[in-house]
Amino acid sequence: YNMSDTLRDTIYWINIGFTVFFAVEAFLKLLILTPANYFRSSRRSFEFFILITSILEVVLQSSIKNAGRFRYSHFASSLRVLRLNLISKHTRLIAWTVLRSLEMFPWAGVLLVLVLFTYAVTGMQVFGQIMVESIDQVEVTAIHQYNNFENFGQAMLVMIRCFTGENC
Repeated sequence: YNMSDTLRDTIYWINIGFTVFFAVEAFLKLLILTPANYFRSSRRSFEFFILITSILEVVLQSSIKNAGRFRYSHFASSLRVLRLNLISKHTRLIAWTVLRSLEMFPWAGVLLVLVLFTYAVTGMQVFGQIMVESIDQVEVTAIHQYNNFENFGQAMLVMIRCFTGENC
């Protein structure tokens, strides 16, 4: 991606720092809980898997000459982010809230279409009989062959242009 050497080295050392931090954390948990109790939890097993993949990534990046093109690092970094998300109770609560609010988006769309429909029909009733001019004329008015209320389709297109802020 045409990264500078300084940025590449900084990212490399930050990656090593996180890997060492997670390794120390896993080592302390293994000492405190004993290996049998440590691996009893699926979450801690997943954390250990992430640690092993991170260590593998650092070793492979160090041994490969052109480490800038090493694509495995994206996978290991994604696993680390997933691990941090699994830990936070607040993050799970926020994700659950967002997913629950997504259920309301179709109803907001239905309401928007209803408002568009209402204004399009009103525009047809009020402005439907105005004579449409050709756009090729010198004085172009707001109502012309591409922007009018003669039929429902044209009225809906005019209303969509108005809702999106497009110049009519």
